[in-house]
Amino acid sequence: KVQGVNITRGISNGSVLLTISWTTVPGSGITYTVWYSSNCGTTTEPPSGVLNVSGITGTSTTLSGLAQGTTYYIWVSAVSSGVPGTYSMRLSETTYSEPSAPVNVTVTQMTCSSVNITWYPPANSGGLPIEGYIVFYEEDGRQVNITTNMSFVIITELKSLQTTFKPVSVNAIGYTNENESETVKLKGITNYYYYYYYY
Repeated sequence: KVQGVNITRGISNGSVLLTISWTTVPGSGITYTVWYSSNCGTTTEPPSGVLNVSGITGTSTTLSGLAQGTTYYIWVSAVSSGVPGTYSMRLSETTYSEPSAPVNVTVTQMTCSSVNITWYPPANSGGLPIEGYIVFYEEDGRQVNITTNMSFVIITELKSLQTTFKPVSVNAIGYTNENESETVKLKGITNYYYYYYYY
């Protein structure tokens, strides 16, 4: 029975990976098979029809082509003379993912041509450090964005204060889907007071 199974999360060119390692099983001509699935099966045996990587001669392999933010269940078996041994105990790990959106997006200051927007970090970083934020908005019918590594941004020289702003979080995988981000829309200037609302 394979012992010492360990799972390490990773990324490569924006794709998520899981590296599986284990200790050597004594014997000659031993190979290994790694079984993996988002179906939990049982603690001692994978469900039928799951994906596997077979014929491994070393004590590790890296799984690719995985879905982001998904929990995978792993079993490893040693194979001797074509006969698989007992499965290792089931382990699980969740792959990295894009972060969720920053929260509590707020306008803290406005002038006739600028706006200061603040927010708090996302509830879910995707398992990776937050590297910064991108604020998307439209101006003159074109998409504009500003990148910052702070939890606020000051946008100057605005041509219109009737603008919608969408900040998204960034990690090594990518950034939050804009459709999932919290927005703030400026209504402009009325009676010399500045107004904004959320939706």
